[in-house]
Amino acid sequence: LGSKAPKTMAALYSSPSPSALSPQPPGSFFALTVLTNLLNEIERCVVLRMVALEWTEDSGITERDFNSWFIGSKKDWDWEKLNDLCIISLNPSRSSSWFVKLRSPFHSSLRSALTSTQKHPWSLLPSAQLKPSPTPPPTLNELNAYTQNIWNGILHYLVGTKNTQEPNPTVLRFLRETGLMDVDAKTAGTKREKWEITKKGYDFMLKDVSEQVWSFVFSYLQTLQSTSSIISTLLLLTSLSHCTLSEGYPVSLLTKSHKTLMPKFKDFGLIYYTSGSPKFYPTSIAISLIPGSLSSSSGHLRPRTSFRSLLSLPDQTKNPTLNIIVQTNFTVVAYTSSPLHLSMLLLFCDGDDYMVMPNVLVMKLTRDSVKESFKRGIKCFQILKFLKKHSHPLIADADYRIPENVQSQLHLWEKEEVRIKCELAFKMYFEEEEREVERDVA
Repeated sequence: LGSKAPKTMAALYSSPSPSALSPQPPGSFFALTVLTNLLNEIERCVVLRMVALEWTEDSGITERDFNSWFIGSKKDWDWEKLNDLCIISLNPSRSSSWFVKLRSPFHSSLRSALTSTQKHPWSLLPSAQLKPSPTPPPTLNELNAYTQNIWNGILHYLVGTKNTQEPNPTVLRFLRETGLMDVDAKTAGTKREKWEITKKGYDFMLKDVSEQVWSFVFSYLQTLQSTSSIISTLLLLTSLSHCTLSEGYPVSLLTKSHKTLMPKFKDFGLIYYTSGSPKFYPTSIAISLIPGSLSSSSGHLRPRTSFRSLLSLPDQTKNPTLNIIVQTNFTVVAYTSSPLHLSMLLLFCDGDDYMVMPNVLVMKLTRDSVKESFKRGIKCFQILKFLKKHSHPLIADADYRIPENVQSQLHLWEKEEVRIKCELAFKMYFEEEEREVERDVA
C-alpha cells in the first residue's frame, strides 16, 4: 500500500457509502484495517491520541508537545511509512520548527469507524424488505465445506488426480497466467492440448491456504489497469474482513463495481452466493484473510486465525485433516483418508512402496523419491516446512517435530544436486609454453 500514490490512498479513505441504507462508508473500514495491520503499537497509540483532537488547516500539534509524548527516542516511529500511507502530515510553523497533524481523509474516516454504532459494513435488512430466496441460507458447516471443496478441487487438478472435474474458467486462467501450469511439450499445438503442473505449481501446492488465497488476490490486482478498480477491490476485501461468519448481507447494498467482483470471489471460495438470492455470505477465508480487524461484537482486535482450523469440519469423513509423524527410520505416518493428501505426500515420498489403511498412510522418504522432488523444483526447506506444518498434535509442540537425522539427510541429498558448479573462468599466462602445455592436456 505504501507504493500507492497519496491520491490513491486518500481515495481509499474517503470512499462514500454505496447507498443511504449503508451508513458506514467502506473507506472507514479501510482506515481501521490500516490502523490495526500496518502500524506498530507506538504508532497506533499516537494516532489514536491524535484522532480525538480538532484542528484547523493552519494548526496542529507543535514539535515540543509531540516530542513530549515519547519517552526516550522515537525509534519505533516511522515518518516515511506514515507519510506514504497518507496518515500524517508535517507542516512548517511560525512559532516552532513544525507541527504535525492527521491528514483529513484518514482522520475523518478513522473517527467515523471508531464512533459509529454500525457493526457491519452493510446493513442487515429485515427479511420483509428483501425478495424471497430460492434456497435456504447455508449453515456454518456448509460454508466451510463449500470453501474446502473449491480449494481441494484446485489442488486435485494441479496434481493431476484422475477423474477430477476441470475448474471454472476464472480458476483456469489464474493457474495458467501465474505460471502454476504450462502446456505439455508433447501435446503443444495439437487439438488435444494438455496442461501440466510446473515447478512454481509444486511450490504453490505445499503452501498454506492463506498464501494460496493471497496468490490469487495479488495476481488479480496485477491484471487491473485503472486505479478505480484497484480501490474497489481493496475496499471489498477490507469490508469482508469486518463481516460476521454465517451472516447474510444484502446484494442490493453493494456498489456496481463490487457486484462485478462477486463472481470472481465466488470462484475462489471467498463468497457464497446462489443465483437469484438476495444475500451473499462471506466465508471464513474472506473474513480472516486480513487479520487484526475489530470484532463486530466487541471492541477487541480479532486475532489471526489458522486457515487450517477454519477449514476443518466436525465430520472428518467429508473433510479429513492431515496429521503427520516422521520417524527416525525415514518412515512417514500420515493420519488421513484424503486422496489429495496422498497425492501431495507422493510429491516427495516413495510411490512404489507404501501402505494405505482406512485412516492411515505409511510411506517412506527415500533418496530417489526426494531427489525426484528436487527435479520438480521442490526445495528441501519446503518439504520440511510442509511436514512441520502438518505434524501430529501430540508432537506439535516438541522441539524436534522432525528427527534431526532426517533433516540432516534431506539437506545432504539437496547438496548433492549442486556438488559441482561450472562457471566461466579466465587464466593469465606469462609464458607461451605453459599455455600450450595446458591446452594440449585439456
